[in-house]
Amino acid sequence: MLRSWLAAEGGHFRHLEINEAIISSVVPSVTQELLSALQKLGASRIGLVHPRMRLPFTFDYENYLTLGADRIANAIAGVRFFGENLIIVDMGTAITFCLITQRVYRGGVIAPGVYTALRSLSERTAKLPEVSLQYRENALSKSTVASIEAGMYFGWRGLVRETIDSLLRAPEAIAVRGKIKIILTGGISEELGFSVELADVVDRQLTLRGLLAAREYLF
Repeated sequence: MLRSWLAAEGGHFRHLEINEAIISSVVPSVTQELLSALQKLGASRIGLVHPRMRLPFTFDYENYLTLGADRIANAIAGVRFFGENLIIVDMGTAITFCLITQRVYRGGVIAPGVYTALRSLSERTAKLPEVSLQYRENALSKSTVASIEAGMYFGWRGLVRETIDSLLRAPEAIAVRGKIKIILTGGISEELGFSVELADVVDRQLTLRGLLAAREYLF
């Protein structure tokens, strides 16, 4: 699968061209499969993003060893490219919020992701269809599909806005509140109508940029 994917992406892939690889995974069983596959593709150095690695920030977080590798990769990229005071919002399967001030990872929030909730709504109700997230100017809706679209759009815009506002009021953030940069990332971050409204930076590739930046701390 990896070989065919890389060939499609690069067009001239040869497995001997891969010398190094970096993995950010929150699924242990998949991590082991990736390690094995990358070794077969020729990677002689493979780094795993994890909380114990050398990092460009420190932690003020209860049991930081439980922190997901995706959130660590985001924090690496955030601090490396956007500064030491950040709120990073990752719109994925879950929506994660991370507060970093003065290069210290302070904590955050985890909420259900948009499409996770949309699928759950469709699967757990008999008559409600599965819909996509649509930009809406007004919440008032005249059909079932439009009502779901409005509920999702305004509901998640409100969730993201309120959570950001609450993090900005946290004691750890107050001293640098005017210096905090808000970054929105994740698979659908560029498709959300409220991205520019709520964030200073919209960078869909932030996690991947974090993996690339992690190289200097892993090898």
